[in-house]
Amino acid sequence: MILQKVLTFFKCICKAVIDFRDHDGMEYAGYLSFIVLLSMFPFFVFFNALTSSIVSVLDKDQFLYTRLFDVLSGELPHDTMDALLPRIEEILSGPPQSLLTVAIGGVIWTASSVIEGIRHVLNKALRVSAPPPYILGRMFSILQFLIIVAVMMLSVLFAVLVPIIFEVVGRHWEFLRFVVSKVVLFIAVSWIYFMVPNVRQNILVVLPGAAVVTATWTLTSMAFSWYLSTFQVLKTIYGNLTGIIAAMLFFYILSIFFIYGAELNYRLSNRHSSVHI
Repeated sequence: MILQKVLTFFKCICKAVIDFRDHDGMEYAGYLSFIVLLSMFPFFVFFNALTSSIVSVLDKDQFLYTRLFDVLSGELPHDTMDALLPRIEEILSGPPQSLLTVAIGGVIWTASSVIEGIRHVLNKALRVSAPPPYILGRMFSILQFLIIVAVMMLSVLFAVLVPIIFEVVGRHWEFLRFVVSKVVLFIAVSWIYFMVPNVRQNILVVLPGAAVVTATWTLTSMAFSWYLSTFQVLKTIYGNLTGIIAAMLFFYILSIFFIYGAELNYRLSNRHSSVHI
């Protein structure tokens, strides 16, 4: 019985690879990596505009930014951080109101584009035959984007109000940060797999793919950091553009595993079906 389950699991893994290829997973991963990079800075503009007043009143803005930079530095390869961090730091430390009042609609629309891109990819992986009309789908994307921002704001408020936690854990903070970041990543990916596509699912169905994504993203971050620090191929070819190219390549690899996780979830949830799609 156990051997049969193991064989079935490996068959699903192989079929998910084939599905990934048949559904143009490599091409969609390139699209997602671009849209993530495009949406990242508008997201930080909007996020900072909503949270700056809270952290300023509590006089914890520097504390928040320091913790945020620590998390980003721990999760992203060094060359990627060199390309992205200066602009992120400018956005988080500068006055956002002028940007937000001039182009609030454009900021939200652009920042929510990543949700729309993810929805399209997940609908394809989960064989959603009748996705909603574009305008309706876009409204869903904006709503889910605002929900994500609200959840992040609550997380920020929590971190600001209980700084004593960081003092209590003391020298164990590095290990605790690693564990907490992976748990948060697993929950976030599970939520995206569950909520974003236009299909009803059991929450347990999305957990295997989320676990695979969490593990592969962690290993990718470590391996990519080692590759960039050991080999100088990108710097030799791209020169001053190395940071941007490294960021896009990094997000591209992450997108590949994200799409594959969705394909794996579909295969595992339909492993007993006699219909092969």
